[in-house]
Amino acid sequence: MKILIVNTNDIFGGASRGAYTLHRGLIKLGIDSKMIVKNKTSNDNTVFSVESRFRKKIIDKIAAKHEEYIIKKYKNSVNQISIAKYSSFQIVKFINSFNADIVNLQWINDRFLKIEDIAKINAPIVWTMRDMWPFSSGYHYDQEYKFSNDLNDFVKVSKTEINNDLNKEILQRKVKCFNKIKNLTFAGISNWLCEEAKKSIITKKHNIIHIGNGINTEVFCPKEKLHSRDVLCLPKNKVLILFGAMQSTSDVRKGFNVTKKLLEEINDKNVEFVVFGDNKDGLDNSNNRIHFLGHINDDNLLSTLYSACDIFINPSLQEGFGKVTIEAMACGTPVVAFGHTGFLDTINHKTNGYLARPFNVNDFLNGINWCIENKNDSNLKKSCRNNSLKYSEKLIAKKYYNLYNKIIKK
Repeated sequence: MKILIVNTNDIFGGASRGAYTLHRGLIKLGIDSKMIVKNKTSNDNTVFSVESRFRKKIIDKIAAKHEEYIIKKYKNSVNQISIAKYSSFQIVKFINSFNADIVNLQWINDRFLKIEDIAKINAPIVWTMRDMWPFSSGYHYDQEYKFSNDLNDFVKVSKTEINNDLNKEILQRKVKCFNKIKNLTFAGISNWLCEEAKKSIITKKHNIIHIGNGINTEVFCPKEKLHSRDVLCLPKNKVLILFGAMQSTSDVRKGFNVTKKLLEEINDKNVEFVVFGDNKDGLDNSNNRIHFLGHINDDNLLSTLYSACDIFINPSLQEGFGKVTIEAMACGTPVVAFGHTGFLDTINHKTNGYLARPFNVNDFLNGINWCIENKNDSNLKKSCRNNSLKYSEKLIAKKYYNLYNKIIKK
């Protein structure tokens, strides 16, 4: 069986790390898996980059400017939109040259694969839905939020506007393209994404199944807490609350405004925050309660960080899955999140974490306090670890193998 994984990046970003974990999991099962990306940052010889340095620097910049111009003409939302009008040079020819039995698309935006190119792929297609874009009119997430008047709740402002000409055009392009594809299966990384996809005119006629996100549970595993804090130069005698994502402070959807509110509300001098991600803009550290660690691209170091902290908070306002949630649990660290979207699959309330009432900051604080009270409970740590094993890279790779096999036999 020859499988081709197609994703914009190989190891940069949550979606990319999920796609790469699947790729490595398939290889460990003895499957001939290759990966095509636009931007390669790993040294893996089973990963192939289709873009030349010249195209990235010159042509892709021109295409990006043109897409930016188009989006600005119509956009009336803070949410990210991808119009997929441009693609990497001869990408379809490159994909088809591998003669794969299955092409598994993942996150393919940032001018990697335009919509119309998808119908030109020769092999049967499995598309792993890592956000809402495969079945939306162009947006990656469709909901907008703001604080209510008392600043203790987030309220939904609106669903992203889909009635302008740009969104109608993207919708029509997807419907036209996907109707041409005879063998197309969508695999959502959460039940929430699958249910949303079933409502969409773009995807509802196709097969939609649920397969969770995989992690390497040998790398992400509990490490000794005090030693982990030594490695990262973190205080040993404090309760440490961890928050982070690839765009932890710049992406409104990741809930950084919630984190800032929590910082204001938690006055216990015994509690400090650890933040990792893109930058520290918006972090007020005048009282030295925040330890900012920046980007962490090494999974072993990230595992050490999860193990060093007592609680991981994930206040995302919409989340396809929340890979960092399962990574933290694999290291024995409970997670507090809002009880909605992808978190409903991964967190069992007061068993391996706390599902706060959406989108109530006070209840989120209740969740943090519950975790602090139970931070030394060995059963809580065991429940976190046991839950994460359902998402081991081996089990998830086997589920994909079974799906691929079923499609090939048909």
